[in-house]
Amino acid sequence: MRALKGNVTRTGYRRDSKDRFNDFNVIPSNKISMKGVDHDVIGVSDRGDVKHMKPGGEYRFSGKTVTEFPVYQGSGQFNIPKEAYNAQMDTTAFIRALAGVESDLNYRAQNPTSSAVGGHQFLWNLLKKDPNLSGVTKEQYMFDEDLQNETMRRALTESVAGGNPYMKDIADIREEYSPQIPGFDDMFSDLDLLLMRHLKGRQGSREYLGHTIRDKRDENLKGKNMTFPDYQAKFYRYYYND
Repeated sequence: MRALKGNVTRTGYRRDSKDRFNDFNVIPSNKISMKGVDHDVIGVSDRGDVKHMKPGGEYRFSGKTVTEFPVYQGSGQFNIPKEAYNAQMDTTAFIRALAGVESDLNYRAQNPTSSAVGGHQFLWNLLKKDPNLSGVTKEQYMFDEDLQNETMRRALTESVAGGNPYMKDIADIREEYSPQIPGFDDMFSDLDLLLMRHLKGRQGSREYLGHTIRDKRDENLKGKNMTFPDYQAKFYRYYYND
């Protein structure tokens, strides 16, 4: 595996920057200008604030520094390098607490009404098609807690079972709904949006924010799913009592 290339820089991915081809760049400021940048960039601050930034835009983050990751249009790829991502945010507590809310930490759980399996309740009929799980049976997956945790970790920054990386989705969701919902950034942390993304998926999260939060209508629940506030409450009990 090649070493990741990055630098502390004030010019970032501008077309005239010497750092424009880096795997990541660290900007020593919470104010980011995308003037002179020709492609999208994901920014992750030292406070875990995530934004999907567009060329020409101006952005302000919580925190003091921002690590930038390039998103090249047409590549079909959005992969924050694991090493750089983990330097900004430890996901271990999140992954464990998510297994708590989904299965009460039962990594051998099977949903009786769907193909959802394991601690994080991914749908096996989609998960079995993931190239990283080629040759792994459902039983092997269910008995391998480390593999399940690694799969959940990958889903944050890579495509798993055909879905978008969670971090990309929550950055897009924040960009879309923050202007529509007063106080959105105070109402929903990135951790909250990651929970929402896992529970409802990308489109379900958009429907919840638009239909329930913005338009103040009843939450559209499917089957025995918990309401999102109940899901949050259970998650944070695991998260803060590890």
